Amino acid sequence: MKKKTVGKLRLPLIITGDWCIGSKDFSKPAFEQLCSDVERYKVKSLVIVGNLFQAQGYIEGFNQYF
Repeated sequence: MKKKTVGKLRLPLIITGDWCIGSKDFSKPAFEQLCSDVERYKVKSLVIVGNLFQAQGYIEGFNQYF
């Protein structure tokens, strides 16, 4: 995935908590809902709060991966 420095966010966007598919707290139903929302609302940017705290930016073009 392409990560980009925070500066300009494209709308619409989703702000989500820090999650990882391999983590013990990963929820498949929540992930499926996230993917559904990305398609339904034509999300342009996905902002993962943990990545902001780690200065990793956000994911641009998230919906092209699903």
